[in-house]
Amino acid sequence: MLQTYQTKVKNEIVVRNEDGTSSSLYDYFSVFGAFFGHVERRLFVALYVHNASLTSTKSKFISKYQITARQFNSIQMHLKGKVKATKESLEYAIEITELKNQRSATIDREKKNNKKTKVHKKTHIAVYERCTI
Repeated sequence: MLQTYQTKVKNEIVVRNEDGTSSSLYDYFSVFGAFFGHVERRLFVALYVHNASLTSTKSKFISKYQITARQFNSIQMHLKGKVKATKESLEYAIEITELKNQRSATIDREKKNNKKTKVHKKTHIAVYERCTI
């Protein structure tokens, strides 16, 4: 079960960095988000481009990026959702394109048939007029 928590924070809270400097909480969240985005992109390459196994990738990422297993699982689930949504979106786009192509072909056939019918009617009328004269 996936749960999301939300809260409001004031930017007045100061975070003490390891080097003794301080920064605002929003700056900390910005750096934290950039780091997780970087890890997520690297995880995409490992899992979906190089087709590495999840278990070996998990242990490598935990040690390389100094993240917890819970953080890795969170990033992996988020990435899995993005990939699934992209695949579904592409399938939908292909389906729509095929329908448009079918519709266009049907309209073209109808136009072609209408032109043939009109030519046939004109010819028939011209022949009838010659016969009656």
